[in-house]
Amino acid sequence: SMCRFGDTVEIEIEIERYAHARVTFRYQVRDKATGVLRCDGRTSHCFINQAGRPVLLKKVLPDFHRRIEAYLAKEGL
Repeated sequence: SMCRFGDTVEIEIEIERYAHARVTFRYQVRDKATGVLRCDGRTSHCFINQAGRPVLLKKVLPDFHRRIEAYLAKEGL
């Protein structure tokens, strides 16, 4: 069912896929009181530089890249 203004929900986000220049997140929105799934979805994002060109996260933000890799290893993804 849809969420309405005033509803209290919890949003669970996980990394579904990481390919160094692109990441896909999966979302689940649940009613906080009942735990009923209200909706789910996914978004894909590309890392770009100031010129709008794709970049490898490993090269431009190596610490952030390492943290994503560590999270994925911990989650078994």
